[in-house]
Parts: sequence; structure tokens; C-alpha cells
Amino acid sequence: MGGTDIRTAKPAGADEELAGLEAGLDSLDSVPVSRTPVRQVLRQKVAPPLLAAAFVLVAWQLVHAGGWCPRSGCRGRGPSGTVF
Repeated sequence: MGGTDIRTAKPAGADEELAGLEAGLDSLDSVPVSRTPVRQVLRQKVAPPLLAAAFVLVAWQLVHAGGWCPRSGCRGRGPSGTVF
């Protein structure tokens, strides 16, 4: 039959493609899986929004308690529905 066996015939570039596929799969196996410590997550993701909210509340209290805004502009504690 002409000396060609279909079971062993490879298309051109098959070795390079297989080598690239193996390298990609090997790189997936070599990635170490580690958990981020809870303290680090709290410090990086939770603390900044909480600190920003606390800063705004403290600044508002200082402005309101210091009387730095006119009565018509700053509203204190009370029902906000009556403002509009």
C-alpha cells in the first residue's frame, strides 16, 4: 500500500502543537494555590471603605457641632421627608 500507515501519519506541525499544549498543561500544574490571610483581606478590602465612612461622619459632626453652616443649608438629625 505505498508504505504509508494511516495510524502513524502526522500532519505537518503536529509535534510543535503537541509540545505547546503540553507546556500549557504543565504550567497549569505548577501554579501554587495559596489562600490570602483573613487579616490581609480585611486590611486591604474592608478597612478602606469603613475608614472613609468614619471620616465623612466625623467631618459632618464637626461641621454641624461647630456651627459652620447656615441653618438653611445643614440639616441635623430629624425627619428628612420634611425637607423636600
